[in-house]
Amino acid sequence: MNSKYIPKRWKTILALILAAFAFKFNLLFIWGMFCLFWGVENIRAKEAYFVERVTRRDDPILYWIIIAVWLVMGLFYFYLDDTIFNLMNRA
Repeated sequence: MNSKYIPKRWKTILALILAAFAFKFNLLFIWGMFCLFWGVENIRAKEAYFVERVTRRDDPILYWIIIAVWLVMGLFYFYLDDTIFNLMNRA
């Protein structure tokens, strides 16, 4: 496969398409996936960006509060979405 046809920022493009899809069809679990991803990615990067950049080294308490908010919001969006419950009940 020739990589010159794959956009450099394909993950960002895919995320934007998913965000539009989630907005159009009111799929909260996709927003939940985004929030969980942001929380995990912030842990990996050792910094969070909410309104401004917050690093684990400089502001550890605020950093972990932001991480907790991302993770709780992600789980809450999963809880709010009826699509997930309907999918589980069918199985």
